[in-house]
Amino acid sequence: MQCPSAPVLEQLLTGELAAADAGPVRAHIEVCPRCQSHLDAATDAPDLPGRSPADNADLSRLLNRLRQMTPRDDDPPRPADDTGSGLLGTLTTLVVILLIALLVGGWYMVTRARRAEELARVEAEAAQAAMMQANMVAEAAKTAAEKDQEWQVLEARASKPGAGPAEREAVTAFWAKRVQDRPDDGVARRKLAASWVAQGDAADNPEKAVAAYTAAVAVLEELRQREPDSPFVKASLDAARESLERARKRAPGTPPEGP
Repeated sequence: MQCPSAPVLEQLLTGELAAADAGPVRAHIEVCPRCQSHLDAATDAPDLPGRSPADNADLSRLLNRLRQMTPRDDDPPRPADDTGSGLLGTLTTLVVILLIALLVGGWYMVTRARRAEELARVEAEAAQAAMMQANMVAEAAKTAAEKDQEWQVLEARASKPGAGPAEREAVTAFWAKRVQDRPDDGVARRKLAASWVAQGDAADNPEKAVAAYTAAVAVLEELRQREPDSPFVKASLDAARESLERARKRAPGTPPEGP
């Protein structure tokens, strides 16, 4: 509704405005500061013709109600409603917390991924090193097996009648090296003692036989200390001593064994 004209406001003040028109005008005045200002000025003026004291009282009540409902320019400012700002602050806090959670979660995930990658790299390196070591062990075992097979063939040749001194000495040197590398290998010590006995049996003179049998007795005596309950070692030692004693008797100028 547009603001009523001055005559209409005057008719409202004097009570001359029809009741059907006065209702909408009063409703408009309640929400229109401009009309309220005009009415305020009109009520401060001398009494208008035809307006009774009752009309003035009724109008004063209307203006008082309008003043309470509608803010005036000279009214002190009301405190602003901080509901919106409080909600905005809450939302801002939630957004900040969410961002911090995302940052912390992202950092944790990145750190966990890096640790998993580092662990996988270490495990891969360890597996590679273990594989290399296994290959080295397998290669060494293969080489040792080939070497053992080679020396087994050589030992078989050296054990045959008519074998040359070089073959027998090579077998003895092999088992001597094996005993040196593997001090706890009892089989190697038996093989070494047997190779010395074989050299003594095939010696072309008593002096060489005495030297070979002496070496065989020394190896078997040391083996007897390691295996005192072995009947095989005892029998081998007794046989080597008998062979040594016979060789000593054949060798000129060689004293017999014993006191």
